Formats: sequence, structure tokens, C-alpha cells
Amino acid sequence: MAGQVAAVSGPSLAAAAAALGGGVPTEAGVAAEIAGGLVVNEAQCSFGALASKGGRLRKVGGRNPRNYRYAGGVHPSGVRYNEHGFPNFAPYARATVRVEGLTGAMWHDEPLANAAAGLHGTPDGYVWHHVEDCVTMQLIPTAIHDIAGHTGGAAVINAGEC
Repeated sequence: MAGQVAAVSGPSLAAAAAALGGGVPTEAGVAAEIAGGLVVNEAQCSFGALASKGGRLRKVGGRNPRNYRYAGGVHPSGVRYNEHGFPNFAPYARATVRVEGLTGAMWHDEPLANAAAGLHGTPDGYVWHHVEDCVTMQLIPTAIHDIAGHTGGAAVINAGEC
């Protein structure tokens, strides 16, 4: 199956693109990246291939991150995952803030992130994403956050691994 790539499509990608006015990778754009060899397919994301690229999965609570097979590659939604198995939402972030004292609980962390960003509340259609460094939060479109299943910084914090 190496060298074969599944079609990148589905209502989730289209819905996310529509919600952002085309601000996310389009199916055609992702397909072009795949054709150009910029996307690592699932078969290439084996532990051996990942190790040969210098990557190393980061276990959280003793488990591989959700969707770890996309480490060093691209999730079908178009979101890139870093070599440790975490999503890179930076291209979609409308704000990125550093917040000390994150707990991994949204009821606690969301107001801190909003304050750090100078917001009175989280804008409609957006969500704060905990980055795996345990101090960074990114304000990203909910549609993007929801289509790219992941283990994030909240899980790292909750596992006591900061």
C-alpha cells in the first residue's frame, strides 16, 4: 500500500472551509500536496519511517497520542501533525497566547486565555486549543479543532507530564 493515498474529501473538510470562507486547505490543495509528495501518507508514518526522519512519538499517560499515525504527516482534514504526534494548528490560529498556571480544564483556562488575548470572551465559532508545551493556547476555528481528532496539551497537563 506504500505510495497509495486515500482520497481526501468528506463533508467535514468542506464544512470547515465554508465556515472559514475558504481559510483552510481545500480538497484540491491537499490533493496537490499529496501529488507533489509533500504529504506523508499513513504507510509512510510507521514507527520505522518516523524514527528514520528523527521523529519520536511523545506518549501521554503512557499511551500514544490520538491519531499518532499522522505524526510527521497530514491528517485527512488537511491539518499537519508534528513528529511527536500532536496537531499543528498554528496556521489557523487567530491568536496565540502564553498562559502560566493552565490546569487542562476549560472552565479555568479559557478565561485566562481570553484575558491574555485581551478578549472579553471566546468569539463564536472559535475554541481555545491547549498546545502540548503546557503554557501556550491558540484560538482556532471550532470547525478545524473538531475535524482533526487529537491528543493535546490539556491531556498532557492532566497526565501531570508538563
